[in-house]
Amino acid sequence: MTRRILLTAILTSMLSFTSPAFAGGGETFKFGALGSGAQEGPVPVDTPTVARTTVRFDEGLRSVTVRVAVRHLPAGVDVTAAHFHCGRAGSNGPVVLGMINPGPLTIGANGVISGTLTNSDVLAACEPYGSNIASLLFAMRDGLIYVNVHTNVNGSGEARGQMLPR
Repeated sequence: MTRRILLTAILTSMLSFTSPAFAGGGETFKFGALGSGAQEGPVPVDTPTVARTTVRFDEGLRSVTVRVAVRHLPAGVDVTAAHFHCGRAGSNGPVVLGMINPGPLTIGANGVISGTLTNSDVLAACEPYGSNIASLLFAMRDGLIYVNVHTNVNGSGEARGQMLPR
């Protein structure tokens, strides 16, 4: 527990030295992705579905507000899960933060997944980072996080997008 607290303190303090976009001072930390079936791997998925994702980390790095707008789902196709995975573009990786199945969020009738996730929702570490919200920000900044929306037709993923700074 002490090691985790120390790592979080070190990572948080490093934010002020990385770049102006992460300098604090009332700014938020924003990332986004436009997911598609073409980005799924190892084989792309032929689907019209897109998933526009935006995230905003709070200044204290204790929570992240998430919005995923899933559009153009074909008839009979339903979202069954949505996660943040650890992996670079073109490579698959483990789930690090669940939104739906597992996760506390649901998809609305308008095709939008939205809500706030906290440290208690983090499922695993994205190496070499830890398993908390601050670590998720660092992993996103370094291009290690992608969002994946799964459906009843494409269980391994319907729409995938790499999280990038906004």
